Amino acid sequence: MRPYLFAGLLLLLTGCSPGGMLISTTNTQTKLEEGNYRIVAHNVRGVADATYILSLTSTYGPVAQTLALARIAGSTSLYSDAMADLWRNVATHVGTIEGRSLGLIHIRYDVDVLNLILINKVKLTVSADVVEF
Repeated sequence: MRPYLFAGLLLLLTGCSPGGMLISTTNTQTKLEEGNYRIVAHNVRGVADATYILSLTSTYGPVAQTLALARIAGSTSLYSDAMADLWRNVATHVGTIEGRSLGLIHIRYDVDVLNLILINKVKLTVSADVVEF
């Protein structure tokens, strides 16, 4: 009986806990007021999602914290995968991106969470406008 109790307790106390995205900043100043740019795409989106079992998720801005028994589908790195999807979508809007001076402006993050205790789905959407210098 005790080994089963210990295994059950261990199973409940361990699990997945992704921390959302790494929040960091870089400070690059580019003056967009001098006409040295043009907007080449509006509201381009990148999406990533993950599904968990026996979990709860809380969000604060673009950060989603999930405490779960296990991830059963989707991304292990929502922010990185959403940004990669965004750049793939930029390429479909503007063509090849290699060798071009492109930048993202007006970056927006949206987190959508469906908490059903047994099943939990987290979806991160990153949207931005694209400029070329």
